[in-house]
Amino acid sequence: MALLDFEQYVEHATASDELRRENAFVARAYRQMERVVQALGQSGVDRLSRIAYGQMRDQGITYHVYHDERGPERIFPLDIIPLPIAGDEWAEIEQGLAQRTKVWNMFLRDIYGPQEILKAGIVPFELIYSDPHFHRECVGLQVPRDTYVHVAAYDMVRHPGGRWMVMEDHLSNPTGASYALQARRVMSQVCPQMMEGISVAPIYNYPTQLLETLQAAAPNYAAGSRVVLLSPGIYNEAYYDHSSLARQMGIPLVQGNDLIVLESKLYLKTIGGLERVDVIYRRLDSEYIDPVTFRADSRLGIPGLLSCLRKGTVTVANALGTGLADNRAISDYVPAMTEFYFNEKPRMKSVPILNMNDVDEREQVLDNWSNYTIKHAIGRGPGSFWIGSDLQEAEWLKLRKKIEANPRSYIAQPVVQFSTAPTWIDSELQPRHIGVRAFTLCGNNIHTTPCALTRVALEDESLVISSASGGGSKDTWILRTPTHRMIPPEVNIRHTPRRMRLASRTADSLFWMGRYMERAEGTTRIMRVVEQIRNEASSGDSPRAWAPLLEALASATGQPTSIIRRAAALPREGRAGKSKQRGLAAYMLLSEDNYSSVLSCMRSCRGNAQAIREALPPEVWTIINRIYLQLAQQSRNMSGERVKAQLRDLSLEDDILSQLDELTGCADKHMLHNDAWSFWQMGRHSERALFTLLTMRQVYLKRSVDQTAAARNGTGAGDIDFDDTNLDALLRMLAGLYAYRSSYKSRPTASQVAHLLLQDQEFPRSVWFCMDEVMRLLRRAFGQRPSPEAEEPIHYGDHLLSELNFTDIGQFFVASRPGAGPGGGNALSLPAATTGVPPTPVDHIAAAGLGSFGLNPNSSPRARAKAFTDWLSSLNQRTLALNTLVSDHYLNHQAAAPLPRES
Repeated sequence: MALLDFEQYVEHATASDELRRENAFVARAYRQMERVVQALGQSGVDRLSRIAYGQMRDQGITYHVYHDERGPERIFPLDIIPLPIAGDEWAEIEQGLAQRTKVWNMFLRDIYGPQEILKAGIVPFELIYSDPHFHRECVGLQVPRDTYVHVAAYDMVRHPGGRWMVMEDHLSNPTGASYALQARRVMSQVCPQMMEGISVAPIYNYPTQLLETLQAAAPNYAAGSRVVLLSPGIYNEAYYDHSSLARQMGIPLVQGNDLIVLESKLYLKTIGGLERVDVIYRRLDSEYIDPVTFRADSRLGIPGLLSCLRKGTVTVANALGTGLADNRAISDYVPAMTEFYFNEKPRMKSVPILNMNDVDEREQVLDNWSNYTIKHAIGRGPGSFWIGSDLQEAEWLKLRKKIEANPRSYIAQPVVQFSTAPTWIDSELQPRHIGVRAFTLCGNNIHTTPCALTRVALEDESLVISSASGGGSKDTWILRTPTHRMIPPEVNIRHTPRRMRLASRTADSLFWMGRYMERAEGTTRIMRVVEQIRNEASSGDSPRAWAPLLEALASATGQPTSIIRRAAALPREGRAGKSKQRGLAAYMLLSEDNYSSVLSCMRSCRGNAQAIREALPPEVWTIINRIYLQLAQQSRNMSGERVKAQLRDLSLEDDILSQLDELTGCADKHMLHNDAWSFWQMGRHSERALFTLLTMRQVYLKRSVDQTAAARNGTGAGDIDFDDTNLDALLRMLAGLYAYRSSYKSRPTASQVAHLLLQDQEFPRSVWFCMDEVMRLLRRAFGQRPSPEAEEPIHYGDHLLSELNFTDIGQFFVASRPGAGPGGGNALSLPAATTGVPPTPVDHIAAAGLGSFGLNPNSSPRARAKAFTDWLSSLNQRTLALNTLVSDHYLNHQAAAPLPRES
């Protein structure tokens, strides 16, 4: 029977348990949790745990583990039982960590300045100068307001004696705040009843506090301070943390190649030109940030950034060189630093550190190694620490040789049986060791926020709480009490920053997201129609009846026709019957090897979305991620009966289309209709126009071949308009059957279908409608009279749209009935309500760009059909050319002159 009663909960044998804290507020919080757990029962709590995991998965709350055979991306586990901490206790932590942050700021200011602490012999010279994160290039560099550490994180554990102690300091690139925010968000959605009647400090305003801290760090309190978050990219272990914070702060998430230095000023490359940057929130190690000054092989940084720092035109937070404070050996000197700089005692103690470079301390550790945790002094991550009691004799001897060869690179800490907390493991409450990462912001004042990340060891008896080593997380409740008031940080931002233009790389990703999304939808629609026609065909039907549709599928998706035919197991001409295999559907929808399959399109769409997550609402990202994960799972289980059944009854295609429609509606409802929205929609409409043209051309090319054959046989071609059954399939492929019947109320004819798909101004999948929307969005982004740098794509698109608007498509087709005009070959008249413009005479087609096709009033049906397919090819090439111009002018923007800055 599952353990649901907190009173019968079995504590850890040697560690204290958070459940037994002698605090009325903590006890009250646990009683509330107990009531909820007992009301839900074992199955209910298990269900909530699964829902919480599903939300973490769908929302992409992940971290990366390098060189792992299971793949780099992991879901961050979330335990359903929160950790409550009393407000009075947290107030003591706030004071202790604020003092510690002040000490570290003073130390770094001293080390990169007069170095008084080194001269006084408090900290050894060799410890500083041997650290690779000590940058001599930063000595004497002026830092705005002498603040080196703007954001700090501290890993704390509760000692068996009951006090919280600092285990490690993170001063260079502190990470984890976004995981704490998401843990609270998921818990409030999955199990809001847990918090009923409990006063918990809110943490939703952490991103705002962080942004205000960064804005306050701008040089000279610049008006409208512009802040960007600099990330190494999507493969960094903490990329989710970067993208989530950037999105919630409303600032651009950038990489090194998004920024450029001109005349010792830093600029962001945007779709409209170069925009000035005042503050970089750095999530990149210092040695990679400027290849001119530091590592020359770095492709992640910004060449010349240090010149901006020397001129004082930009602030980097945290300041370059703060990686020195992450040295675990230096942390041993924090008490001495506190006394040296402020003549105070540390308000918060640290877990003792033994420096292996000291002979006596080293011998003590080597003789009692099972009682210590050995850590690399500088390196961080899963391979940087070893718990002595977990090591085998051979493993210890190997580590000992490394320590003796280079003792300065290692430190040791006594193994602390830090506290445990009730955790839902294997459908019952079990004690697991926990630690808390707290975050401090340093603006005009120093403030420890209630946004804290509780990390939990998920294995029994394990002391490893790191996520990269298999740990999980809990929601952290800082309980508000009458004697403790949460004080927000004080910042002095005198101006509200204006929104920056969309970064070029972000616009590029959004553009391609739209294209891949539309490509996935178009492929699914064509595939569904092909399968429907194959199912509807009788056993005696020749495959030639639907072979052109396979060719249309191949053309629209860029696949060789031979591969499509093989995947469809198409019988050779002359053989009766049809194949019952579903190889084509599996290949076009779920194949990992097909670069144009729906799975591949959604993988590319997700990859682009992942690179710019800060620009997407979480609801949009969740749907994109869910679609991809579902398709990937179905691809892995393609041989299973369930997936085979979905392929047989076409429910997979219907499910994909429904989810893509959901994505479209979600984006329309949740995205700001700004530049980001415009480029997303431009990509969608450009791809839709291309898909329409490619699919049309293949079907009409088949009609042209049939007309030629009919002419050679002397049977005439006047009735082909009425007998071309593939026109009905074409309309179904492009979701135009309802629109056609609403407009014409007749069976499909070649000329009318062509007009609907090319020129109809109300049909959202017509080429004219798509190109008009692209031009409208371009003008919306750049104005009716754009700058010279932006006008070429707009002029080119206007010419293309004008040709579509004024070309009389009827000239390409003979009359559907004999005697419809003189000679039976004049233009088919289309209803005035559908054309929108007067038809262009054949003699004036050259003015619309068609003179090269050589049409005249007496042209044969064969010549007209060929001219039409050639025109479709021309439209396709010019639409591609327009996409290239958009990319060259807006998405790969390299403007030489900065944009004027608003005062």
